[in-house]
Amino acid sequence: MAAAWIAPIALIPGLKIENWTTVFKTIFFMFHLMFLLFLISFFYNKGYNDWAMLVRPVNFILLIGLYHYRLFDKIKVFLIIIIYILLNAYFTSRRIDLVFLFLTFSLLLMDKLLLLRDRKTILRYILFGFLFVFTIIFTLGYEVISNFIASFINFQESRIFLFTELSNELSTMEKFIGRGSLGTYYSEYFEHTRYYVVEILKKEWYGDSSIRITTEVGYLQMILKGGFILLALHMLFYIYAIYLGIFRSNNKFISRLGYYILVMSILSLVEFRPAFTPTFIFLWMAIGTVLSKRYRQMNDNEINSLIKFK
Repeated sequence: MAAAWIAPIALIPGLKIENWTTVFKTIFFMFHLMFLLFLISFFYNKGYNDWAMLVRPVNFILLIGLYHYRLFDKIKVFLIIIIYILLNAYFTSRRIDLVFLFLTFSLLLMDKLLLLRDRKTILRYILFGFLFVFTIIFTLGYEVISNFIASFINFQESRIFLFTELSNELSTMEKFIGRGSLGTYYSEYFEHTRYYVVEILKKEWYGDSSIRITTEVGYLQMILKGGFILLALHMLFYIYAIYLGIFRSNNKFISRLGYYILVMSILSLVEFRPAFTPTFIFLWMAIGTVLSKRYRQMNDNEINSLIKFK
């Protein structure tokens, strides 16, 4: 868990755009390995949630580099997407990866159909909307947003208790500085659920401990470990990189990196706790590349001459 906080070091290799060549080769190696291990997993375990996380980089490929690949490689990516959807639709109870895929395709569709001026206008509204929701959640409370959404659609809420428990658990000082990389908090919800399953239903308990070292929500994880100081530092990098990538770049590659950072920032409101995984390594590499004024000023041909996508 502590390794999650060294992922921002990936910003450094991101400062050299040629390093993305290695990234694209690595992703396709991961996909080939995943196919084999996915088939083996049917005979040994039911850890499908782990497999869903393993194929998350398909979203990155879709956003950043798919249009550069040959037809055969594109077919492989779409096969991965099919497995990705099946894993989440039939074998897991979590739908965040389907939301990730939906946001990815939505941005791609918008990028394809809209003129540049209209596209940037919509993206500006999306960014301001995200910042507005973020501010409401960490001032008035997550339940305000949840209740507002519930007034339009019927959905199963599973995040309010996480915000409530962590807020009640941390002291004023801890809300600013957190409890460190190995810090924990007590969850009354998991304690009561465990008691009900074990003592009332007389069944084995396979859920989380009531003493939790982690929480599912990305921004809450930052507060638990480093308080609002750590959260503010992450948000400064995220928002500045989104702005530069989407609104101050002259090429498609950098703007697509901005898309990826935007999607990750939005989904961290409900999931995606920081981890030392390809998803977050690519995120910080993307931030490093976007921060480079030299790369933002290049055109598509100049970028393509520096990166080998296939």
